[in-house]
Amino acid sequence: MYRSPDGRWIQELSDNNAKFDTNKLTDEMLNTGSLSGYNCVLGDILKHKDLYERHPELKNIPVHFIDRNMVENGEIEGVTVDDLTFAAAYDHKTKQIFIDVDEFLGDKNPFFDSIGIFEKLESGEKEQIQEAINEINEAVDEIFPFLLHETQHAVQHAEGRLHHDKNGNKIISLILHSDLKKVYQYIKRNGDAKTIALAQKELKSPLSTS
Repeated sequence: MYRSPDGRWIQELSDNNAKFDTNKLTDEMLNTGSLSGYNCVLGDILKHKDLYERHPELKNIPVHFIDRNMVENGEIEGVTVDDLTFAAAYDHKTKQIFIDVDEFLGDKNPFFDSIGIFEKLESGEKEQIQEAINEINEAVDEIFPFLLHETQHAVQHAEGRLHHDKNGNKIISLILHSDLKKVYQYIKRNGDAKTIALAQKELKSPLSTS
């Protein structure tokens, strides 16, 4: 429970029954070979009855799948490379979620062999094709805890749980009411020393480079 800015007590939402619907994302990968530039709304990929009952408007939050090149070329307004330190970002000014696909389906994921996967898809062999689809699904599944984390920011924004930074700007506070163990594991497995250090500082997680 927490007290809202207007003094009401509000029950924390549980993510236990939240589901990640990857069908559209996997289809996009199979049809185009990339998620870069793919856009949807939160309700398309996150099934969360309790969340939408409390905040039905969040179902229509835009979710953009972008890559670093798009950001560096200025194609994504209001987003910088620094915003994607943890592979995803929520912009409370425009109420949008951004996912850095390079972290999951690109060169930054050492476990995702895009060339090998698409060679399997083009092989025409049923077993090879299914193996490739499984590998894509596994990579897409990695996005789920990050999507939940950015959705938390959207909830915090909707419920007025904001605080101010040293310059007086309103920013979203971290309330880790969902299990972020997978986020920690992912950063520890794939992040460089700088990213892990930032995670230790911001998320207060006992990560190490060892």
